[in-house]
Formats: sequence, structure tokens, C-alpha cells
Amino acid sequence: MSKQISLILVFMLTSLAASQIGESVEITGQVHDYQTRMVEGADIAIFEIHRDDVYSPTSAKLLDKLKKTDHQGRFVFNVTATPFHDIYVIARKEGLALGWDYFHKQYLSQTKPDNSFIDVVLPKPFTLAGRLVDSEGNLVEGANVQAFKREGEILCEPKDWFSVKTDSKGRFIFDNLPLDLMVKFFIEVPDRDIAYIYPHRGMGGNACGGYHVDWEDIELTLPPPATVHGRVIDKGTGQGLKDMRLLIFTSEGADTEWRFRSCVRCTLENGEFEIKGVPPGKHILRFISSKTGPNEWAGKNVPITVNRGDENVRKNILVEKGVPLEVIVKDPTTGKALPRMKVQVFDERWNYEQEDIFIRETRADANGIAHIMVPQGRYMVHAWGGNYETRMNFKGAEVNIAGSQPASVEILVKPRLHLVRGTVVDTQGQPAENVYITVGLGQRVLTDSNGWFEGVQSPLYPSHLVVARDKKNNLAGANYFFNALRELRVVLRPGCSIRGRVTDDMGRGIAGANVNISLDRKDGIAHLDTTGTRTDSQGYYRLETVAPLKSSFSYDLSFDAAEFAPTRYTLEKPMLPGEEVTIPNMQLVNLDAFISGVVLDENDNPVARQPVFVGSDSGGTHIGKGTSTDEQGRFKFKRIPEGPVTLQSGFGQGSDAAYIYAHSRDNVPIKLGNHFKNYFPPSSLVGSQLPDLRILEMGFDYKGFKNKKNLVVFVDYINRSSQIAFNSLKRRQLELRRRNVEIVCIQVTPVDEGDFAEWKKENRISFPVYILPGQPGRDGKNNPIISKQAPKIMNTLRREWGLRSLPWTILTDENQKILATGLNIHRISSMVYEEERQSPVRNKPLGDKIRRQDSPRLRYRRPAGRRLRER
Repeated sequence: MSKQISLILVFMLTSLAASQIGESVEITGQVHDYQTRMVEGADIAIFEIHRDDVYSPTSAKLLDKLKKTDHQGRFVFNVTATPFHDIYVIARKEGLALGWDYFHKQYLSQTKPDNSFIDVVLPKPFTLAGRLVDSEGNLVEGANVQAFKREGEILCEPKDWFSVKTDSKGRFIFDNLPLDLMVKFFIEVPDRDIAYIYPHRGMGGNACGGYHVDWEDIELTLPPPATVHGRVIDKGTGQGLKDMRLLIFTSEGADTEWRFRSCVRCTLENGEFEIKGVPPGKHILRFISSKTGPNEWAGKNVPITVNRGDENVRKNILVEKGVPLEVIVKDPTTGKALPRMKVQVFDERWNYEQEDIFIRETRADANGIAHIMVPQGRYMVHAWGGNYETRMNFKGAEVNIAGSQPASVEILVKPRLHLVRGTVVDTQGQPAENVYITVGLGQRVLTDSNGWFEGVQSPLYPSHLVVARDKKNNLAGANYFFNALRELRVVLRPGCSIRGRVTDDMGRGIAGANVNISLDRKDGIAHLDTTGTRTDSQGYYRLETVAPLKSSFSYDLSFDAAEFAPTRYTLEKPMLPGEEVTIPNMQLVNLDAFISGVVLDENDNPVARQPVFVGSDSGGTHIGKGTSTDEQGRFKFKRIPEGPVTLQSGFGQGSDAAYIYAHSRDNVPIKLGNHFKNYFPPSSLVGSQLPDLRILEMGFDYKGFKNKKNLVVFVDYINRSSQIAFNSLKRRQLELRRRNVEIVCIQVTPVDEGDFAEWKKENRISFPVYILPGQPGRDGKNNPIISKQAPKIMNTLRREWGLRSLPWTILTDENQKILATGLNIHRISSMVYEEERQSPVRNKPLGDKIRRQDSPRLRYRRPAGRRLRER
């Protein structure tokens, strides 16, 4: 008996010691505002993120006391951090929005300690506001409203930085959040223990699962509360147990009506517990551990149901003295123990309907050993993490706990991908030490004194690329590999640089814009993101220590900034070592438009709480947002680009979904069951005759346009959206011409005709582009002033041609009757194709006519497959 007690004591002490292991990390960083100015005196907090049980609330451990930035906006933390836990740094300054960044350790580890640098940006602050009422419609005063980011609960600390109180009218206002952030809320009411999550259903809120900042009319309603009582009882003696920790969480997943944060409570005298404010639904009570000492107890989940109208629900939890289970995690290919792996032990009866089961999660220690107290029974054991198999792909191990003796089980977990190994050499062929190697989307490692490196690709997204960068000596190199079993040799070359400027639609530089760069193989089988940068106060940027570009690769640059739509640029021309490349100015499109509407069912009744998504490609990169309809079936999107958009309600192509093409500033009725339909407002020109183009006095001649469909496109070639339209027209020019469509483009704003002709030649524009009369301005060589067309002409374009944005498209039939306006080029091309496919002329019986594919004039086709074998 004494031997068994000693084993259990050693088991508990080992588990406790394993949880205390840490490593010293120095983290430096800098804080600047959205204008790239360094921020002095900003408050800085550093946290470590913990989530060791999938059902437990995420917690953040403060690693050091709050600090302030110096006169250069810099800060330094020397902390002891737990391996495999991400580190989160957040900053605040009066008059600016909160800013944060992460040092990812959970998935992207490094083989050597690194002085990690974190760059924190404090954006311009915006407002998020709303009102809170209870289930009877009464205003709720004094409730705590806490914002957190959609991706997880980690954006809750420091708690007071993200929390506000409701006033006497139930109102709450956040004034320190950045624009374009999507958040959720925790609502804590003084007389309730539960923190409710909003949106309280999965697809709710004005962001289809969250709330967009810059909204001030959010309405939140509390659920009807119930109190859950009970006792934690020793199964053997029937005695209540004090200081036992319990967890309550919802068990309905995506179907739950009222979501809430998992809540931990402790038992009082005689094992009694009470949880106030539990919402209606199906939930789980789980025993966790003893609060006051090493845990020797174990218990199964207890399902409970709270019905609407219930005020009190009583449920007891039976626990018993657990049996120590030791799980040893090993790699079968090497025989070595795997440290820090997640380990899960659960009842073999577990399925997604069986809830009264035992289930526990923990993490293996530095020796690859996990310790869990379990009741008697049969269990499945899983282990996963990093490059090793997940629970979905690995059967795991079985263990039967039949007695009271400590048990042990060994679990073998195979690696999903082989280590990527190789050597880095400098320009002289000598081993390069302390060079950073990025292995695909996986690890970032340092070379040793022999230039040797080993790293793991991301198991989810194998990249087949490695990039080496030596910033100190401005050297870089990249290698593609197909088989990770073969050792690589990466040769460093003088690093290249890429420079340019990011501007708005008026040609003004955008400060603090993000410039990201990725290396891609042109055949699409390899991709790797490398370190980007931000623009300076005038919108200029420079990417340095860039690996020279080979002919089979390309660099994909993406540009984004708050209040603008993102865009992209692809650099395909090979780069020589040390070469500097300047790319054209990248113009970002303003997000200053909106769209609204209503979702109707097949009987024209409004549909409440229906997900709706809007998409736009006007800026050059797809931008999408989501929301849900209100109780009247209405929806609204703010801050989208001006121009054509797509609206999707629901999912799929069934009778409970819809897909509509529309234009910004429209009020669109979406009828479920309608797919790939166009919406034109009552004021559109669809159905009328195309006005005479000759009245625009630009020298237009109808010769060559008669008896053909016309595609008229109003553009401004300096505008980014119009440049995208030009490129789209170039790609589809021959296709449209084969379908009897002639293109005519009209440059609306005044330009220098010589510069415009040179631009057309450079961009290989072969279809006709006419210029409306006007006088351009100029500010130096090749830098035209953004000029506007005369108000009289613009009024004519709006009145006679329905012009609402640039570019603006008008499609007619062969009789010059307008078929569509305001759609993008891709949708116009699809309409022409669909009309041709459904045309009775195309589909009428051929009679004695010879089908084209049977014509003897077609060129001889080489036989293949079965026909070749028969010969």
C-alpha cells in the first residue's frame, strides 16, 4: 500500500514540475502610429497564451509588469516563457487605437533562441457602440461589455483595455478600436456568473459571426437566466467534496442558441456549487481537479438541459479516486520521445451523441511523458502536435484500466513530413553561419557553424521552398525541392531590392501601408511568404535582401491599408544578383461606398438571421464581407469599393440560397432560389436604346459597329479600377469578337493624348479608346494632375448614359438595345456566352448542314488512346 502511495506522489510531483518548465526569451520591439511616427510613452503589456483543454477558456498569463516605450518608441522584455505557447504584446496610447502583435511559438518553432522583434502599429481610433436589454426588453445598466477578436479569446487582456460599462440607458461605447476589425463580445452582468458570447448564434452580428468596428446601432439581448445547483460527491463514500473545480460549457456546438464562455466554479462546504445565469440549452458539467492540492480525483462528464422558463436546475457530479495513467509519446521512425505533444484520453464510447463520458487533455513534458488521473474503464489515447499526425489521421492506442495500480501506455505518432535538411554557402562557397532559413510555411531556423540547417515544413501547407537571408551582409538565396529526403545546397547571392510607392486615387502617398511579398513557382506548386515592410510617411517602400528571381518563379506583392481595398502586383521578370527593381505606383481604391437590401423567401416574406456576403474585385484583389439580416430581413454593408459587386445569401445553389450581381449604392431585393441573376435598379437604362455616341464629340464613327453587339466602357486610365478593366478586356477581346461583340472605350477625364498613346502602346491596347474633350493638367514629366471633367459633360454622362462609377459598362444587342449596365467585364462576358448558348439560332436543327466537327477542312488530329492501340 505504501509503495502505491509513493508512486502516486511521484506521479503528482512530476506532473507539477513539468508544468513549471520555462525558457528565457528576450523580446524587443517598436511602437509607431498609422503615420509611421514613433510613439513615446505608450503602455506595453506582454502575455503568454494558454489553452490546454479544448473546452476550457483561453487564458493569458502576464509575463512582466507594464512598461512604457522610450523616445524612439522602443521597448525590451526579458521573460521566462513556457515552450509552445504563443506570446502576445499589446500597446495603447491616448488618442490612438489599440495595437498588438504576436510571437508565434505554438506552431512555428525555432531551433535556436532568437531575440525576437515585434512591430506594433497604433492605428487611427474608431467607434463601436450599441445597447443592451434583458429578455423582457428592459435596459441593462452596469453590465461589463468586453470585446475580443474573432479568431480567439486572447484579445481580452489587459481586460480593462477592452472593456466598457453600460450606462443608465443600456448604451456602451468603444472608442479605442481600429477600423476593419471584427470583434465579438463577452457580456458580464453583476448578478450572473456566466459571460455570454455575442453574437449569441454562430452566423449572427453585422459581420456574419462578429461585429465590424464603425457601427453604432448594435442591439444585444440577454437570455433568460437559470441557476444550476448541485454537489460534487465521492462515489465511494457519498460525502461532498470541498474545493473541487468544475467547468460548464455548451454541448450543442454550432446549433446552440445561446453561446457563452466556459465557466469554472469551485465547490463550497459539503461539495455544494451554484452557477447563476445559465442560458437555455444543452450543456456539460465537467470535473477538472482539486483546487487546493495535487489532484487524485477523476469523474465523467454530466450532461444537463436548461429549458426556457426554468429558474433552477439541480445536478450532482460523482467522482472517484483516479488511477495514475502515464502516456509515453514516441516517434516510431527514430524511437525518440516527443516533448510537448498534446495528449487526449477519452472514453471508448465517445461519439458526438454520447456525452456522459470521461475525457481529458494535457501536454507531455520535456521527456515526452504525460500524466493523467483516470477512472477505471477502457480508453482511447491520442497524441498530436506540430509535424505529427492529428487525431483525425491516427488511430491512437487503447488502454484498459481495470484495477487501482498505476498504468502506462506507449503511443507511437508518425511524422507527417520529413525534415528538410541542407547546407548554406556564401558567394565564395564557404559555409554560412547564423543565416536565417525559412522552410516553406513551417519553421524559421538558423544555420550552425557548418552552414547546416534542419527544419520542418508546415504539415497543412507543404511549400517545397526554402529561402535563406543574411540581412547583415545583404545576401539571399532560394531553393525549390521536390523530395525532402535529398539534402539541399543553398547558395547565397548578393540580395536584390524592390522599391515603389503606394498612393490613393488622387496620387497622394499612403503612410503605413502594408507591403507583403511571396515567392511562387509559376506552375503553382510552390509558395513561400517572406518578410514584408510598411510604407514611409510619403507612401514609399523598399524591400531589401530579396533573393534573385529565376525565370520559373515570380514574386507576388500585395498592398493593403486601413480605409482602402487591397491590391496585388506580380513581378515575373528575372532579377540579377544585386539588382534594384522599381515597380509602378500601386493605387489603392477607397472604401467609401455601401450596399443594402432585403432577403425574401419564395413567397416574398422577409427572412430573418440569414447570412449575406458581399464581394468586390474593383481594387485588384477580392474583398469580401459578411453580415446577417435583421428581424425584418434587411441587411447593409458599409465601407466597400465603388463599383460592381456580388451578393450571396446562404450557401450552395439550392432554394435556400441566392447569388446576385449588383452595383454599390443599390438597394437589392434578394429572392432565395435565384442564382447568377443581375439586379438593375428601376432608374437604369436597361431596355432602352443606346444614346448616339456621336453627340459626345469625340470623333466616333459607327462604321464597324452596325449589326453587332456593342460593349461601351467609360474609363479613366489613371484609375486603378479602370486599369483592371483594361486588362480584363485585353484577355477577353478575341472571345468577345468571336461572339459578335465590338468594344469601344471612352476615356472620361482629360488626358495628354501623347502620354495616353504611349500608355496604350506600352500596355498593348488594340481596341478603340476615344477621349472626351477637355484640358489636362500636368505636374512634371509623366505626372499628370488628377483633373476632372467639366460638370456639364459629367451631368450629361450621368443623365444620358447612367454613369455611376468608373469604369462603367453598357452592353447592347445587335439593335443597340441596352441589355446590362454597371457590371464587371467578367460578368458581361458570361452574359454574352449564356445568351449565345441559349440562342434558338444556335440550337436549331442543322438539317442538311454539315456540323463543324465533321468538316473535312478541319486539321488532322493525332490518334490517341484506344484508337492508337487499334492501329
